[in-house]
Amino acid sequence: VALRASTRRWDEAALVAVLLAGSVPFWEGVAQGSDHLPLACSLVWAACALRPRAAPIDPRVAVLAGAAVGVLATSRAVFAFVPALAAAGTWWRDRGAALLFGATGTAIVVALHAAFIVRSGWDDYDAIQQLLVKSDEDLGAAGVLVVVGGVVLATMLVLRELRRRQAARVHVLLLAAVAPPMSAIGVAGLLTADDPSGWSAVNYFLDAIVLAAYWFAGSVLEASAP
Repeated sequence: VALRASTRRWDEAALVAVLLAGSVPFWEGVAQGSDHLPLACSLVWAACALRPRAAPIDPRVAVLAGAAVGVLATSRAVFAFVPALAAAGTWWRDRGAALLFGATGTAIVVALHAAFIVRSGWDDYDAIQQLLVKSDEDLGAAGVLVVVGGVVLATMLVLRELRRRQAARVHVLLLAAVAPPMSAIGVAGLLTADDPSGWSAVNYFLDAIVLAAYWFAGSVLEASAP
């Protein structure tokens, strides 16, 4: 629905739906009720809301989309950067929308995290613990190196896309920022898993799966356009 609304066409939305409908990891995440998938969907919503268009982005769209993405970005503490990064990709095209989206999303992320920490205390704050100390608990020394490599790769890809300025693509920025480090956690988790059934870190591949389908569908349609 978000894709259809942002593009006014069905082909891209339909191709994304077909890709996800044929994805075993996607359906496994749905069956598990994985909280990684809503975050993955919110990345697509951000890209749709901030997609290049002839007229300036409606301020109400920027605020509502920023609020939705900000709420879902609290699923993991390390996703706090998502609203600001999405806004950065829009800055050279529409500074007003970028400010509204980034400020709204970031304010909600900060407010919700602060409220969670006040309520539960730092030691019991699971959303912080899950990734910020995961390396100490689950990944081991080799796993830490893999994750560091993923973060370095993500940083290089993000900076490369931001250099495009007005031509920067929000969906590529978010995919570059999220997919390498989260996938690295999945790979690193395999190094310490006793058997396939114990490979819990495989869920971190889901964080970018919807956005990856969006990127792939757009690339295919662009390449096949007359």
